[in-house]
Amino acid sequence: MYFPLNAAVYFLYDLSPITVTIREERRNFLHFITRLCAVLGGTFALTGMLDKWMFRFLEAVMKKDSRSLVR
Repeated sequence: MYFPLNAAVYFLYDLSPITVTIREERRNFLHFITRLCAVLGGTFALTGMLDKWMFRFLEAVMKKDSRSLVR
């Protein structure tokens, strides 16, 4: 049996222009220091968490290996 099917894919594009508004704004030095401390604090916290997770993971892997060697 032959069923003629006309399959098609339609793409509809909206070609309206995109407007980008660029505005330059000066911030004070205290704002810069606050953002710098936030970035440094976040980096410190993230590396601390990654260190703890890796230590616990490696500790668990080593314990599994040491149990298999003793028996």
